[in-house]
Amino acid sequence: MKKIPEITECNFVSGIYAIFILVYATDNEHLQKILYDNVHLINGVAGTDTFICFDTCFKRNIPIE
Repeated sequence: MKKIPEITECNFVSGIYAIFILVYATDNEHLQKILYDNVHLINGVAGTDTFICFDTCFKRNIPIE
């Protein structure tokens, strides 16, 4: 996934999903191309669910000590 420039973040998560990735796409066609031509071809990827972010309410970075 590191080789796909539109993927800007990849997180291992708990629950029904194993990984969440943050993808930036210009439109739905671009997103479909990223998923079908790249992500779905990665060994071990069984499928994807897509969540669209309409807006970011806030983003915060905190120091961890």
